[in-house]
Amino acid sequence: LPGLGPLQPRRPYPDFGVINTMWFSDAISSYNAFQAKFTHKFSRGLFFLGSYTWSHTLDNNEGDEGFGGGIGNATPQNSNAPLSAKYGNSYLYVPQRLSLSYVYQLPLGRGRHFMNQRGVESAILGGWSVSGITTFQSGFPFSVLGRDFSNTGALISFPDRVCNGAGPQTVAKWFNTNCFTESALQSALQAGTPRFGNSGRNILRGPGLNTWDFVLFRTIPLSERLNLEFRAEAYNLFNHANFNHPNASLASPSTFGTITSAGAPREIQFAARITF
Repeated sequence: LPGLGPLQPRRPYPDFGVINTMWFSDAISSYNAFQAKFTHKFSRGLFFLGSYTWSHTLDNNEGDEGFGGGIGNATPQNSNAPLSAKYGNSYLYVPQRLSLSYVYQLPLGRGRHFMNQRGVESAILGGWSVSGITTFQSGFPFSVLGRDFSNTGALISFPDRVCNGAGPQTVAKWFNTNCFTESALQSALQAGTPRFGNSGRNILRGPGLNTWDFVLFRTIPLSERLNLEFRAEAYNLFNHANFNHPNASLASPSTFGTITSAGAPREIQFAARITF
């Protein structure tokens, strides 16, 4: 429990440190969603698939895979509280996701609408197809973390939340850092009445995702059983910066609320393969 002095004499079993006596699989989760799909089967060289999901995911545990990773996410801030005290947004909670995929056979070359004859133009421009996947989605939630002013040795500690936390959502300041404070927690510890912070898990949302993956390819018959396929692939075609979570730890005040990293930039590759 929150208290003063060294941790060890206040443990339930003072002869031992942290004990992992048992792993349970009794956490709960809830997922509700509206899902819609539109499919246009191949017609005039075009195939299209669009999927949209509007959802909400809640749970009371993240295992080792949630914000920050590691065993800390499998433990509550207050080990004496029931798991229901941790019930909230899942780290997988993405409110909205739209995914569009397509394949289009360009109408050029033998057997197609234009240049349907032998010749140099048909040989160079004919037979090409394009495909791609475009994805838009909301960002993943994250928790704002503090330091252990409860003096319990908690692996995860929350600060006090004094306002909503919504901010300008810029790289320099993603959320309103003034909404999270440890001043009262520090004062309570100094006054001899330490307590836990009142902020919750996964209460803020990180940057969303915007990616365009594109492929230009052509299959060239070399013989009756031999084909050469050429592909030019571009991932994140428009080089859109998909930022990672901001620094959400009050233990790093110089970068608190700041985004310092992003996902993969544009990547272009070429490939050729022979099928037989």
